[in-house]
Amino acid sequence: MAVEAPVLYNDWWVYLRDTMGSTHLNPNDKQIWNAYKMRAALQAQGYCDKAIAGVIGNAQVESSLTTGAIQKPSVLPNNGETLADCTNQNMIDYYTPPAGTRGYGLGLLQWDGRSSTYQQHKLVGWTNANGYLWYDGNGQMARLAFEFANDSTYHFWSLGYGQNLTWAVYKNIETSSSYSHYTARDCADVWRVCWEVGGDSSIAARKDNAAFWYNYFQEHPTPPFHGLPPWLLYQFNKKKVLKNVKRF
Repeated sequence: MAVEAPVLYNDWWVYLRDTMGSTHLNPNDKQIWNAYKMRAALQAQGYCDKAIAGVIGNAQVESSLTTGAIQKPSVLPNNGETLADCTNQNMIDYYTPPAGTRGYGLGLLQWDGRSSTYQQHKLVGWTNANGYLWYDGNGQMARLAFEFANDSTYHFWSLGYGQNLTWAVYKNIETSSSYSHYTARDCADVWRVCWEVGGDSSIAARKDNAAFWYNYFQEHPTPPFHGLPPWLLYQFNKKKVLKNVKRF
């Protein structure tokens, strides 16, 4: 399969593959940009900083932080190789889960047959019905908000964390009477178990990523200028500072 370069759609970087960069630490500029986009969306939905880090730490493992991640890129509709080949309708027709399976994971959080069937089939069906392309990051974040609004205990069935750790508690875990001591690493494991239902083999990476993003956002609270890689932003700021220094 040919490799299509990442494209910017609705201010999110989209890469039609199962990986856009590192899944364990060392994110590239496009992953960093999408991470800030995820953080802003989750903040608007009421997630605290540690909970956000837990979600993004998992997303890096699940999709490399690209909205166009497809679990099986080698079997795209009509042997497609670009986003243009993967319209909503093509994906709806093609991604019917094979008998006895959940289907293939799609998007930032790799929605599949299990995590997508709550009201209207699959991520693709829901985004299509609500006016989004399936790979629009805004649509994927809206899907997550929809799940919470319609059933806030969805996928938070006391899976090793007790009946009182609901999705609502997770979102505000820093102020929870029972879980305020949880770190970003702990939050990554909660999200892995209760929403992603992720495998044990990736626990360490998910936790490491969450700790990284929590610290990164604390140290860099505002995103870089759009399209500027960090080193170029640094050079820009250095020149701006030098320009404002009085010369004697």
